[in-house]
Amino acid sequence: KKGIIFYTGSDLDEKIAKPVMDRLLEVSRDKKIDIVSSSLKRMDFGVKNIRYPSLRKGFYAMYKEILGALENSRDEIIFFTEHDVLYSPTHFDFTPTNKDTFYYNQNVWFLRLPDGHALHFDVNQLSGLCVYRETALIHYKERFKMIEEKYKELSEEEFNRWIRHMGHEPFTQNRIQWQNQFKIETWKSEQPNVDIKHGGNATGQRWKKEEYRNQALL
Repeated sequence: KKGIIFYTGSDLDEKIAKPVMDRLLEVSRDKKIDIVSSSLKRMDFGVKNIRYPSLRKGFYAMYKEILGALENSRDEIIFFTEHDVLYSPTHFDFTPTNKDTFYYNQNVWFLRLPDGHALHFDVNQLSGLCVYRETALIHYKERFKMIEEKYKELSEEEFNRWIRHMGHEPFTQNRIQWQNQFKIETWKSEQPNVDIKHGGNATGQRWKKEEYRNQALL
């Protein structure tokens, strides 16, 4: 059975957040896929909402939310979803074949909200991840344990720099030697997802072709 986890910093403009959530509710209804939401503030979204009111927005809170949503889901296959990505219903038609593999949907367009400028390139993103829940739990328990240790010993600036060095997408970088190693594969949904860049995103974005090292991806 497929399921969705949705995590948010609870501060996104409703003009973006509402259409994203409305689309996910349509997908949930039409495809019989349950949503477990994880947030900093109480929200009525999905079959269950886990919240962390004592935490403030940041990478530590994001990973706490992800792990909490995974632990509270009861579905076998999990789609990771974020509050500023407009998901195509075809994204959720994918079914992973290997339980020991993290799958990334590379059919995504990046939309710059102020002027509508858009860019597409093949990329692995956390917001496009699909993986078996059991596998995700093994990795995110290990990842969050490491994050907790670093959060206690580093300053905020050092911690954020370390998180970016680690990378958000499991097993796309070889910078951390994980105890439990898994594989990655990619797919492309029939229609693209739209990643909305509104200025408050957790990660930045390059908008010019010459800013990319690998031109073949564009």
